[in-house]
Amino acid sequence: MGVKNLWDILESCNKTLPLHRLQNKRVCIYLSCWMVQLQNVSKSHSCIKEKVYLKGLFHRLRAFIAVNCTIVFVTDGSIPAIKLSTYTRCLNSGSEVTQDDRNLQNVNSLQRNMGSEFSCMIKEAKVLGMALGIACLDGIEEAEA
Repeated sequence: MGVKNLWDILESCNKTLPLHRLQNKRVCIYLSCWMVQLQNVSKSHSCIKEKVYLKGLFHRLRAFIAVNCTIVFVTDGSIPAIKLSTYTRCLNSGSEVTQDDRNLQNVNSLQRNMGSEFSCMIKEAKVLGMALGIACLDGIEEAEA
């Protein structure tokens, strides 16, 4: 997220709850965050091939379902215009601004790279979720919106 010191600002709202406190509640989960966490747990190439991240996701979902918690996945849509220059700089690994970067200033939003490894992981997670009866809301741009 692009808000500096956001977690410091939100620290006073930080609560850790036992899972049973979510019994019979509806919880929206930003799927990308969970997938990044699960991907980081299994960094080796063989773990990606074996889809260890999906096994981890299944066990997380199973725990929520066990307490009758209704889960809704929320995912990102297109990259909003306000973030395009930052996004392209990250992709270019800090290299100089290109003509393509300047042309992006006239674009309203940019479709995310749906063929990337991470996007494929998100798709697989959504398929798993749907198989378990979990709804998925796809954001028009940012999932938070």
